[in-house]
Amino acid sequence: MRVTDTAAQDDEALLGADHPEQVDAELQALADELRRVLAAAVQVRPVAGDLVPHTATARALADALEALVAAPSAGAVARPYDPNRFNPVSGSASAVAPPLRMWTVTEGPDGPEVLVVERSSASRFLPGYVAFPGGAVDAEDSGLAARWFGDPADAARAAAIRELIEEANVAITGSGARRVTASDALACVDAEPPRREAFHEIAHWVAPEDVPVRFDARFFAVAVDRGVEPVADGGETAAAWWMSPRTLLDEWSRSARKLYWPTWLTMHELARCDSVEALLSLRMETREPGDDELATMPPSVFWQDR
Repeated sequence: MRVTDTAAQDDEALLGADHPEQVDAELQALADELRRVLAAAVQVRPVAGDLVPHTATARALADALEALVAAPSAGAVARPYDPNRFNPVSGSASAVAPPLRMWTVTEGPDGPEVLVVERSSASRFLPGYVAFPGGAVDAEDSGLAARWFGDPADAARAAAIRELIEEANVAITGSGARRVTASDALACVDAEPPRREAFHEIAHWVAPEDVPVRFDARFFAVAVDRGVEPVADGGETAAAWWMSPRTLLDEWSRSARKLYWPTWLTMHELARCDSVEALLSLRMETREPGDDELATMPPSVFWQDR
């Protein structure tokens, strides 16, 4: 039996990589603030005479920030890991983008296996990283939810199904998982919709209110029987396969796979589960990395260009 994790917004949208203009605006705002502080400091001119090195540093930093904004690829520059981005906090859901991920799980020979994908090497965000299928909730998903579950409010679950189809060519239906082609992808779900209760909400990540790029990510898990092999779409995903969380973490520890912090933490929690039933009953507590993790884990866990 296999479990699929599909979130209603992919990590790229979740972290704002789809909005380089917002990154540029943030950099420009920092540069402007530095110049404002610099101008005020120059007017004060402390007697101690230690103003010069500080103003020189501030001016150089402001110049560097403005250079990033002016560069053609400024929006694609990888930003340092911000742990506050992943703190679960309360906030106004209306101001938050609704992301989702879905874990598709099956019982393997050595315990639960999950369906994972490898992001395309051409992807601007996290190229070559292993992730769960998922993406943003689209406008169409409310209609799909109404058809499949009888309630448009279940758009996140509908998006999870749709994203799994788009990224791995696997559809979840009332009789289980099945391989699909572009011609019958949604038709097979329409003909035999899955039960809403089959999708277990495992985790909920919400960005703090002071984070410019807001997200409210829900993680679902669904169990399926063996026999369906995923196929990557060749665009967003370069590969798709079943693997036990423990094996994936072992390969990551040997630098054979790349994992970003939310995926690493999720795999770490899933690796504790000895059965599909245990995984489906999991309620994961999200958290930011500790100082020891930031100091000892590979930089690629927090920065995509390291």
